[in-house]
Amino acid sequence: MFAKTGKTPSPPTIIARGCKILGDIHHLGELHLEGEVVGSLHCDRLVICDGASVCGDIDGKAVTIAGKVNGQVNADSVDIGATAQIDGDIRCNQIAIARGARVEGKIHRRQTSTAVVETMPSLLSLAIST
Repeated sequence: MFAKTGKTPSPPTIIARGCKILGDIHHLGELHLEGEVVGSLHCDRLVICDGASVCGDIDGKAVTIAGKVNGQVNADSVDIGATAQIDGDIRCNQIAIARGARVEGKIHRRQTSTAVVETMPSLLSLAIST
């Protein structure tokens, strides 16, 4: 009768700097990558911090990139920071690209309401500061 109906969001999972994972990752929830992954990433929310790298495809709902990605990105929304380096195509509904980011590949719109802006959300500042 008095139980809470809303769930408390769980803290993000962190793959720390200096950690290298070989293989695919499937994660429900939020993942902060500070290290290196060689393999595909499938997450609800993914933050690739400055200095982190992914060599493989990414699939998620919300992806924030401040590090290096060598592979395809498929997400509902993609935020690309000024320190990001991406080699691969991006498929998304919404995208934000900061000045200074390097993207080598095509950007494909999944819906007609794609927005391109230069301002980044606060989550991107977290990715750059870690």
